[in-house]
Amino acid sequence: MRASLVPPHDPGLARNAGVARATFDFVLFIDSDVTVTHGTIQAHYDALHCGADACAGLVKFTGRATFAWRAIYVMQFMLPFRYPLIADIVPWAPTANISFRKDRLLAVGAFDPTWPDAGGEDVDLGFRFSDAGLRIKACPRAVVHHTIETWAHWSQNLPRLATYGKADFYLIERHPSRTYVDVASPLLALIVQILLTIVITPVVGISSLLAFAGAIATEVLVYAFLKRRRGESLRTHVPGLFIISLLDAGKWIEACRHQRFGALFVRVLYLDDIIEQDWREIRAVAWGIYASTIAFVLVFVVEVLLRLHRSR
Repeated sequence: MRASLVPPHDPGLARNAGVARATFDFVLFIDSDVTVTHGTIQAHYDALHCGADACAGLVKFTGRATFAWRAIYVMQFMLPFRYPLIADIVPWAPTANISFRKDRLLAVGAFDPTWPDAGGEDVDLGFRFSDAGLRIKACPRAVVHHTIETWAHWSQNLPRLATYGKADFYLIERHPSRTYVDVASPLLALIVQILLTIVITPVVGISSLLAFAGAIATEVLVYAFLKRRRGESLRTHVPGLFIISLLDAGKWIEACRHQRFGALFVRVLYLDDIIEQDWREIRAVAWGIYASTIAFVLVFVVEVLLRLHRSR
């Protein structure tokens, strides 16, 4: 391959290079770890030919489902891969399976060449595309199969989650109109409980450590119980709060690095009705934090009552 044809390492720039060389009116993006099914290209063509500015297809995951994969897949941040099952028009979609009218794509500048090395360049493009008044139609007939192999192990997923969290910060900064305030963060609750434990331990002793351990266990179990759907294993949802905390950690690190502390309590509105779509997870997180706080305080109340009783 000639050097001039070697795509840049940055995925957004590599896709822009492909668009620049495309000779047709429509362009289709798929990822290297997906397989296109029969009828998918025709479905994309039909959607664009009938007036859509872009077409988001359905991504189905195939392969051996490991525990690490199952724990990830039940999280709501995986919902974009299934957008065509829940919406007709979407504000963005993953580049694992999405097509554009080339002129519309170029009109919004395609993938932003200044986007940081943090992932999320497809979300940024989708938001700019939609904010320009262009429509991304979701098409469940345009199906690709995505291998689970690249999501099968925690060693793959943990760095990916931190990167997703990092991308959230830049999306918040560049698309403030697509955010909402949310202070119910498991990471924030964890930090507060750690600080309280450090401060109170010299006063009340080992019971503070018991309070901390009990609070974490309570939060995890309440979250998993409320998040679980019929037929799902409770165990699958146990890592959920740690996954959310890792996402938040990535965002928080970037926010602190840039001294933009308001971003700590803001989340990206990935879908217009995201509150409705995410309600089960939002409720589970909130009640997990409430239950954790109650458990944390309760241990200290019991400790104080016992000390008062012993001092009589």
